[in-house]
Amino acid sequence: MSVSLIIAVYKRLDFLSLVFQSIESQSFKNFEVIIAEDNNQAETKILIKKAQETYNYPIKHVFQEDIGFRKNKILNEAIRLSAGEKLVFIDGDCIIHKHFIKNYDAGIRDGIARAGRRIELTEKHTKKMIEKEKLIGLDVLSLLMRNARYPEKALYLPKIKNLNSGFKHLLGCNWGIMKNDLMAINGFDEDYELSGVGEDSDVEWRLLKAGIKIESIIYSCLEYHLYHPVHYNQKILDENLKMLEHKKNVGRAFCEHGLIK
Repeated sequence: MSVSLIIAVYKRLDFLSLVFQSIESQSFKNFEVIIAEDNNQAETKILIKKAQETYNYPIKHVFQEDIGFRKNKILNEAIRLSAGEKLVFIDGDCIIHKHFIKNYDAGIRDGIARAGRRIELTEKHTKKMIEKEKLIGLDVLSLLMRNARYPEKALYLPKIKNLNSGFKHLLGCNWGIMKNDLMAINGFDEDYELSGVGEDSDVEWRLLKAGIKIESIIYSCLEYHLYHPVHYNQKILDENLKMLEHKKNVGRAFCEHGLIK
């Protein structure tokens, strides 16, 4: 198995149904899907069983009780279950381009992680796809007409070079790495039990500390983010950033509470 596509999920099964459709159309076939559910609801198991019977790729499922934000913990469980030598991470509200896994498989190497971005779909566009239960209007022209945010990121330009110019940070919803490289920093830090930092910013600085490079894969691994309301919480962000700065000051790339406790 070459790639394990790990999908972080919390409710919104209408989104996950569309994500499954986008995975079925992948041009690259040597992969598995692992649903990492920070919850434990019967409806998810029913949907996954149906997907396992419908689609032509293997689907695994790890889950835990919903007792607060524990995304990092369930992501570590997914890593333990993974069979791929390469890991690619997305969220359950993100549709992927047909060459998404192909280009991650080609781009990830020992010592080099890759990270992309996403196109933000509108509420109207998202609702239409949910109603029709079908992927529609994801080409650049349609996205422009539908007023998507960052439609320029829907340009598929896999041969373009120097993508790191202007590239800022790893996003937890679109990135990939050799499994051994992520294990070398002990996976995700489970000390983070609030959203917004632990699954990307913390991983980023620890990878860089360990000597792993992070390179852009924008325009090769396209991702379309389904619309949902976002409730920004500055207090939570401040608490996370305080923990992040403390850990940076301590300077340990290998976190204490990760894959290995």
